[in-house]
Amino acid sequence: MLSRPNNRKIWLLSLLTLGLYFYYWCSHSRADINRAAKRNVVPSCWYFAVPGLNYYWMWLYAEALQQVSYKRIKRTDVFLVYVIATSFVSLPVTVARSINLSTSSTSGSVHLSLQTVLTIAGIVIFIATLINAASLAFFCTYTQGKVNALPRNSRI
Repeated sequence: MLSRPNNRKIWLLSLLTLGLYFYYWCSHSRADINRAAKRNVVPSCWYFAVPGLNYYWMWLYAEALQQVSYKRIKRTDVFLVYVIATSFVSLPVTVARSINLSTSSTSGSVHLSLQTVLTIAGIVIFIATLINAASLAFFCTYTQGKVNALPRNSRI
């Protein structure tokens, strides 16, 4: 059976670990799904280490979730929520790059010190990382809610 952390725990741990709890949650839910399927349906979470393969892994995860829930959880729903949630993953890098470009192309009227630029960039990147962590927490709570909504006799 898929472990049932409550939504508060998912959100708290996701924000405290800046999104790293998502990978822990995926690893444990992967093991639960493989146990329910009685075979290795979802591969290792190391697929997240290779850019692009994370979507393949999530598709396999969503298919397995649909299979072990007897089609009560739709794979397309889970996959699309993941795609939307991970659209924020590049946000910290994009923000950092835009700050770098805006400081290097100033017209000479205002010169910020390197320390000021780095402080502002660090704060903005931290906020963007929190947004990323929140979107991953949303995915976890969405998927966990779908599993928890299954009838007791067919829970994973």
